[in-house]
Amino acid sequence: MSQVALRLTSVVVCLTLLSVATGTRAATLIAFWPLEETDLAQGVVDSAGTLPPGAFPAAGVDPDVPGPPGFGSAVHFDGSGAIGAPNSINVGGSNVLNLANNFSVTAWVNFENLNGKHSIIGSTAWSFRSTGSRPHLTTFGIKDYFGDAGALTQGEWIHMAMTLDSNNTASFFVNGQPAGQDFHGAPGNTNVADFHLGIARNQGSALETMFGSIDDVRVYEGVLTVDEIQLIMNPIPEPSTVVLLVLGALAVIPATRRRRTRS
Repeated sequence: MSQVALRLTSVVVCLTLLSVATGTRAATLIAFWPLEETDLAQGVVDSAGTLPPGAFPAAGVDPDVPGPPGFGSAVHFDGSGAIGAPNSINVGGSNVLNLANNFSVTAWVNFENLNGKHSIIGSTAWSFRSTGSRPHLTTFGIKDYFGDAGALTQGEWIHMAMTLDSNNTASFFVNGQPAGQDFHGAPGNTNVADFHLGIARNQGSALETMFGSIDDVRVYEGVLTVDEIQLIMNPIPEPSTVVLLVLGALAVIPATRRRRTRS
């Protein structure tokens, strides 16, 4: 089994066990780019199997730089490009990722600097990015959601995650820990073009190119919990952790059945 398949399988198993143990419905993975390609001629594979392969640009990216420990290779973006000709990865998904709320995004990022805005993934509907040292979700034309100032660092791999729930509350997480919340009274819009890794959107004045490296980008329908985000960040738990999760789930199932029988 490949490293990517092992990571994906372990996360799916652990999230399923957590949902059984807690009685909650796990968020559904709808797109996952491990970014293990090492040549610009290769298609950028969505390992969730939802979208066709994306396309590397002709220049401005290096697909074969070291990723975070245990995650193979990553993609480096040099921050160049122009409106209409971005140095980003077009991954499509305009009919799949057009989510107004109730979704989550996770990624590993290594910023070379934190000046300005650097987008991890975005389109004309929403963008998950940094603004200075703050995590930032934009639902274009609706709301800028910000996490805590000082939450992000440069020159090292950090794990970033965000959730936007059905009440339009955005929660941010850095390295598996909460990093701020923000709220708005309206959902985002779903009038979208193709999504890109490495820019916010390829039109108007909002290019917001990434200067740094990205790896293991995931989009979920539904809201991930802190425990689920930590499992995604550390997808191959120690055997003892898996055993404890299994035992916990098995212990909860009979109690749940007894409660249902009594009701």
